[in-house]
Amino acid sequence: MKKKIASLAQDPTPAELLHQLRVLLSDAERSLAHGVTEESKKIWSTLRDRFGHLRSDVDDVLHRSGEQVVVRAKRADEAIRSHPYEAMAVSLGVGVLIGVLLRRN
Repeated sequence: MKKKIASLAQDPTPAELLHQLRVLLSDAERSLAHGVTEESKKIWSTLRDRFGHLRSDVDDVLHRSGEQVVVRAKRADEAIRSHPYEAMAVSLGVGVLIGVLLRRN
């Protein structure tokens, strides 16, 4: 049970966070199988700490993702406002393409 989670890079990917969560849950299941002992209390304390760190990492990833969505939405808005006719033409073309693909079925 002395398994430690490898330290995450500065920007953990969602896949790394998911892996860390799976390891954490696996360790929790293993400790439940051993019953309540002094050892399991230590294990639960360690798991609680690890879960706190993992939760913090997930919060950071979600916060950064939200910021990126806002920045990209602003860029898209600026591009559409600076080239309105081109944006309408592209959206019309995409709409026609989707319509053709849906009618084929």
